[in-house]
Amino acid sequence: MKHRDLVCASSVALLFVAATWPAASMGIDTHHDGVMLKPALDVLSGQVLFRDTFSQYGALTTYLHAVVLWFSPTLLALKWFTIAVYGMALFFLFLAWRTFLPLSLTIFASVLFFVLLPVYERIWAGGVTALLPWSSVVALLFQAIGLLALLRLVRGERSVGWSAALGTACACVFWCRMPVGVTMAGGLVICGLCLSWLRGRPSPETVKCTVLPALVAFTAINLAMLGGILLNGAGGDWWYQNFVWPGKWAQSTTGHAAPVTWRVFFPAPESIALLLLAIATGAASAHWHRSDRPSVRRIAVVAAIGFVGLLLWKRDVLFALFVARQGSWAVLVPLAIVIQAIVATVRCFRAKAGSNDFVLAAAGGFALTSLPQYFPLADPWHALWAMAPGIGVAAAAFGKCLPWRPGVVAAALAVLLVPAFVRKVRAEVHAIRSPWVRLTEPAVLRGMRVQPVDARYFQAITAAIKRVVVHRPDLSAVVVSGDPLPLCLVPNLENPTPLFVAWPGLIDAVSEQRRWSYIHAVRPLVIVHNAHWEIVDEFYRKARYAPLLYYHENALELAAPIELLEAAGVPKGGIPLPAVSP
Repeated sequence: MKHRDLVCASSVALLFVAATWPAASMGIDTHHDGVMLKPALDVLSGQVLFRDTFSQYGALTTYLHAVVLWFSPTLLALKWFTIAVYGMALFFLFLAWRTFLPLSLTIFASVLFFVLLPVYERIWAGGVTALLPWSSVVALLFQAIGLLALLRLVRGERSVGWSAALGTACACVFWCRMPVGVTMAGGLVICGLCLSWLRGRPSPETVKCTVLPALVAFTAINLAMLGGILLNGAGGDWWYQNFVWPGKWAQSTTGHAAPVTWRVFFPAPESIALLLLAIATGAASAHWHRSDRPSVRRIAVVAAIGFVGLLLWKRDVLFALFVARQGSWAVLVPLAIVIQAIVATVRCFRAKAGSNDFVLAAAGGFALTSLPQYFPLADPWHALWAMAPGIGVAAAAFGKCLPWRPGVVAAALAVLLVPAFVRKVRAEVHAIRSPWVRLTEPAVLRGMRVQPVDARYFQAITAAIKRVVVHRPDLSAVVVSGDPLPLCLVPNLENPTPLFVAWPGLIDAVSEQRRWSYIHAVRPLVIVHNAHWEIVDEFYRKARYAPLLYYHENALELAAPIELLEAAGVPKGGIPLPAVSP
């Protein structure tokens, strides 16, 4: 590995971290942040994953998050960790892409990675999209390590270290994001079989150096992770939370998820046509310009000038079509990945296929194993995670389409990427200048910056919980909704069942009965969100609960036992909201 590549990869990763670091503290997603923060806090407090708390195919991610929270038990620490993981992933992706890309196109692929990351953007209503500390991010880091190790081995390096790294990375991807780990493992098996077929049966020495270490590392990590789960008596819960429930959820979302996936994969048909026209014009102009016939060369010049003139004439409309989120980079990249993977694989069957052909085919096949993250429900985050390992493969496809030197191709692609990059920079500047309020409490959210209306929301919840915790220091909470973040704000993190969220279809009849028995016996705080209020009122009457706080904007209500409310001196109807936003 060249020293220059290490320096460039480090520089690109550091620039990426510097550009995205401010996003770590911007905004809180009460659903996704809560889903990742709650199990990590539970594990940190001594609970057993799966047996005592819920995690959907992300055991290793939860353990890593718990380690981060050991140093600083805050959501901000998880966000900082996420930015650092993205930076490390880009570092290894850069090195992996350099095995088959020139430096200029590798830098272009790295910039495209940043542009496609949906930070600072307003994807959904409600302000700037919060950075998600999702399990796919940690999985991406191990995917990048695995890709680098795979390409080194395919290039012919007989290294026990690279082989062990490949097996370790594959196992870690599985325990960070199980569906991706399954497709990655299957893809590696297919890749190995194809190489054995095309290159001949590997020698015993090759098997010893490049196959056996990967199998040993892969098996050891899986046995260690699964053994720990079984020894803790969490095997049945692990199976339900990671296999049975995801299967049910995928089936329930297939019908209404298809239109969403279609909009993400094909956001703007006219922009797709425009970008393809730009590339086709460039390729045709380049080929025609090499012609010996002056008339053909003149046509090439006229075509290029005509396209540039069209861009300038309709710049107000066309500029918007070139940006990543409303444009077609999110479509063109996976399309290029698929085409390049097929073409590179076919080229490997030629008699004169070289090492570079096998490397590019392996990279394309590896990228294909990540694309299923688009389904069953796609959004810009899943689009990035799906595309990320293959962005370099797409750059290689662009480079092969355009008959210019790599530096010229990278410059031409950079021109097409300028509108999307400018839009990203403008979004970052606008996000940084927004009227953020930095939270000082609750402790787990300290340092996060939110909009004033959200600051009022967290201020109200924190004040209400503090009002009753004085009289019940061991107060726990049960949430009757899909947003578990409020559960992280109480001192006692105990769960009535491992399934601490009430997603449709997640909680079976037995778990539901355990939840209500826990409520009647322990008398915890009950958090209700977007509920059928007639049913809630009936529950209050039977269980002798009453509202502690109702927050109208979020349709969220905190309820506590009547005896606790009386001890805390809470007026009938609950605590009034703060009059002024902080």
